[in-house]
Amino acid sequence: MVARHPLHLATPGGVQCGGASALGGKCRAGLLAPHQRGRELFVDAREFRATMKRNQTMRGLRIGRVGTFLLLTFALSWGFDLLIAVTIGHEAYLELGVSPLGMFFPAFVALILQLFVFKDSPVHFQHYQGKPRWILYGFLLLTIIYAIVTLIGILVQGRSGVFQGVGNLLTTLWTLLVLFVAGQSSREELQRAGLQLGDTKQGVKFILGVVVFFALQA
Repeated sequence: MVARHPLHLATPGGVQCGGASALGGKCRAGLLAPHQRGRELFVDAREFRATMKRNQTMRGLRIGRVGTFLLLTFALSWGFDLLIAVTIGHEAYLELGVSPLGMFFPAFVALILQLFVFKDSPVHFQHYQGKPRWILYGFLLLTIIYAIVTLIGILVQGRSGVFQGVGNLLTTLWTLLVLFVAGQSSREELQRAGLQLGDTKQGVKFILGVVVFFALQA
């Protein structure tokens, strides 16, 4: 007779496991005592419910944030269109020669939320101090100044060439800021800020070519 450990278990196929291996070894699956298997199933079910609850919370949070972004973006866009409609009209606005202000609004709203509202954002101003942050802040400043120039153009009509030149100057200065900061930043810093520029050398050559082209046109 061979003495067995009190927790010694035998499988239907003849493979045997002692108490320690049955609880934590390779032959754990299918060899636990009935009450131990029930306990593991209970733990697994509790973890599954917790995971599902976290997923539902995150899904609701994402839906809320997307809704906030869309609400603010449409409010700015439609509000500006309404202002144009009740003042000089869209035809006169297009004659100013400035780029449509509405195209700045989606990125402007997204940056406001990421930088100042959503505290878990990787670029929130309280915990992100990377150099690429100046590109983001620069775009906010560009949008605000561009909006001021556009409003002045609406009030003071008849000088479309001046406002067009100022608008082009603002966008060119921000483009040069992007090139300068990107050249001083590492790829990891740019990626964390959401500014994956790819092949920066090719990008710099392309943008410089565009700047030279517009300079020659002027």
